[in-house]
Amino acid sequence: MAWWSDWGGTPHLENLSSADQMYRDRLARWSQTSAFPHWGAGDLRTALDAIPGWYSTRTRTAKGGAQVNVATGAAKTAADYWGHVASWWISPDALYLTISPEQRSKIVASVTQSSGAAQEYVKQRDPATHLPKTGEFWPEVPWWAYGVAGLVVWNTIRK
Repeated sequence: MAWWSDWGGTPHLENLSSADQMYRDRLARWSQTSAFPHWGAGDLRTALDAIPGWYSTRTRTAKGGAQVNVATGAAKTAADYWGHVASWWISPDALYLTISPEQRSKIVASVTQSSGAAQEYVKQRDPATHLPKTGEFWPEVPWWAYGVAGLVVWNTIRK
């Protein structure tokens, strides 16, 4: 993870483990809300069982003996994670859930929004996005301008 990718304020859009925690919390709330009580007994388990492919961890020993969790799933950033979540909710696997179409559309909108926001965070917080490209700061100089500049300098020195 690059030094600029975790600025704070929106950890579920910037940090992989925070994204996973937020999504699991959302799943629990979505499955228990009284506004949409149509989740079958296995629906929450089906949605949770899809997560390890995107995000799983193993513990390793870092320098100095500290134990750290290392992501081993397909997602390496929060933007990757939310992209996998959004893809899963429109995949055939999610269509087997017994939730109502209204709730499914709200969930798809929510996770798609998180995916887009996380990708935009990566883009906007990368310093290279805001630095001028080579040639933008100094304008292109035509070849003959060097000759004219040389003559001006030569003329100035001779006087």
